Amino acid sequence: MMTTPPNHGSIDVEHWISFLTDPDSDSREKRDRTMEAWLPAIREAAERVASRFGPRWKQELVDEAPLIIWERRASFDPDRGTFQAFCSVVLYHAFLDIVEKSARAEAAAAQCAKELGRLKGTPADWENELQKHQERRRRTREILDRVACRPDGSRDVHLYAVFLMRLRQGMTVLVSRDPDAALPPAFSLARFIEDSCLVWRSWEQAERFKADWPSLLEIWNELRPLVDQPPHRVEAPELCRRVMDLANGRRPLSPSCWNRWANRAKGCARSKISPEDWDELFAPLLPDSSRSCKREETEEGERQ
Repeated sequence: MMTTPPNHGSIDVEHWISFLTDPDSDSREKRDRTMEAWLPAIREAAERVASRFGPRWKQELVDEAPLIIWERRASFDPDRGTFQAFCSVVLYHAFLDIVEKSARAEAAAAQCAKELGRLKGTPADWENELQKHQERRRRTREILDRVACRPDGSRDVHLYAVFLMRLRQGMTVLVSRDPDAALPPAFSLARFIEDSCLVWRSWEQAERFKADWPSLLEIWNELRPLVDQPPHRVEAPELCRRVMDLANGRRPLSPSCWNRWANRAKGCARSKISPEDWDELFAPLLPDSSRSCKREETEEGERQ
């Protein structure tokens, strides 16, 4: 029987060891039950460590902590120290990496905004100043955190995962809309999108359209060369082909199926986001293409 860890940050060590040696430890059900038991101890350590990085970072770092510990779970050795100490050390180094990466992304965004500001039809047309760009990114991320959801265990498509990928796909379409636009030499549009525009949480990168399909991170990594080369546009047929290649052809996905998923995901997300935020932050990436799309999205929102 699982033991819930007390508030001082310890855990049932025997349960931890038995879990790590369990051949079914990677199953979603077993993982969710185990993480529920470990979560109080992890959050206690995360809040303590995150406070060292200042209020700006605290909530983001605390949100990332459970997945960080989960990914490092096999490193815990109860003979070398307490679970609380293990969490503190792991989270400190992980948080340091996150903060340093974000600082580099902001510096890159400043340079990109200057260079891309001269181009029409690109994300930087909205962001003539770095401060505005950072504020837009922050607000977008806050909204995504509010509407984020995990799969419900059914065989249906995971609409939130589709929505995340569709947003990045929409960003590539927006950039490529101007046929005269030429990105600066050695500029990585894929990196600009993933680090400075539409940032995914660690757990989001591991999400999938359906169980046993490639993860979002695997799909995006497969698309990166396509995004970085002219015309910098990811069309539905190419996205579907890359997904099927990753799945070795075992997961068929047609452009018409992808577009249906994307419309459902858009309608579901739109029903949870204020019209003002949608029009400002999401509509440029996911424009309404026809009245039928609007009708489908409205009906999907009403069903949620």
